[in-house]
Amino acid sequence: MPVTKGASPTTIGPGQRPNAMRTGVSSPLTFKWEGTLVYAVGVRRPLLASVPVAGSSLQRIVISPEVERWSPPKVWLYWLLHRNPKSNAEIVRYANLSETDRFLDIGCGPGAALEHAVAAGAEVAGVDPSAAMVARAAKRVPNAEVKLGSAEDIPFPDDTFTVACNVSSFHHWADREAGLREIQRVLAHGGRLHIVEGKLKEGKDGHGLDPHEARVLTEKLGEMGYTETNIGTIKPGWRHEYIVVSAVNST
Repeated sequence: MPVTKGASPTTIGPGQRPNAMRTGVSSPLTFKWEGTLVYAVGVRRPLLASVPVAGSSLQRIVISPEVERWSPPKVWLYWLLHRNPKSNAEIVRYANLSETDRFLDIGCGPGAALEHAVAAGAEVAGVDPSAAMVARAAKRVPNAEVKLGSAEDIPFPDDTFTVACNVSSFHHWADREAGLREIQRVLAHGGRLHIVEGKLKEGKDGHGLDPHEARVLTEKLGEMGYTETNIGTIKPGWRHEYIVVSAVNST
């Protein structure tokens, strides 16, 4: 995924609006507001993580230092090259979905996992911070309810889902703890969470998690009230292996 590194995270006070200088992106950006989050046209995820201001309906917002650009043509090209990644089919099998499940894919992209979840008989929904990705996924899987959103701001009511998955985007979240708590909010009691990332060698940087980071994540989930935490692996093909951090919502 193309990533533009921005400046250090910047706090914007209530009533202010972000600008291209603050995002660390050299080219001008057109912003739009979706609830409490700010999006830029052609950017894959919210530029900002929002935090309520005490005693006010306003928001204090913190700009993420990474901005990912996803224009509609790039989404089309991504879909063309990665329309059915084996990892998505494998995690749906791993989740062991049934007709009684209500499945949420966080960061659903062009909808590959949604398609497999529908085939498994589950009731299906997805969120993605890219409007172009949402449009592509909704067209691809008309039986799924696909909405603009992010891990930190999931536009569904409390206790909606029995299974939530996130495939290969946890490392991009603006606020990981906020995302885990937001997923916990929309998961019903006993709901299962599966976070899937490429498996990295211990201590190696990259798009994924190494075993130590996976252990740290399970500890964090336990502190937050998740139970039955465990670390598994899936290997959809001969080349790539993925870590799966799973937990059950016991709140």
